[in-house]
Formats: sequence, structure tokens, C-alpha cells
Amino acid sequence: MLRCLRDTGMPIAEMLRFAEMTRSGDHTVRDRIALLEAHDRRVQEQIENLRERQVAIRNKIAYYHSVVD
Repeated sequence: MLRCLRDTGMPIAEMLRFAEMTRSGDHTVRDRIALLEAHDRRVQEQIENLRERQVAIRNKIAYYHSVVD
């Protein structure tokens, strides 16, 4: 799980907090859910941002294809 969080850009401090909560036991489950939900929202925003940029890149590619064809 930590590898997944790292690969999706979670800050080290948050990963440490998540790991500490996991070691602390089940009474931290609600806090872990909140932490993961917040991270999920940030990941979703990054995905949307990348998709917008991909559209711009594809538009530029289409333009260049129209110039050389």
C-alpha cells in the first residue's frame, strides 16, 4: 500500500502518518479512511489535469498532421 501511495504522489509525512495509524490498531480506521479519501481526491484532480493537457497535445498533433498532409 505504501508503494501505491508513493507512486501516486502522497507526501512522505502523510505516508508515515498512515503507517503509524495502521500500527496503532483498528481504532484509527476512520482516520485512515479520511486520509485515503483526501489523497484519492488529489489523485483524481491530477488525472483530470493530465487529461486536459492530453487533449491539448492531441490537438497540436492533429494540427501538425494537417500542415504536413
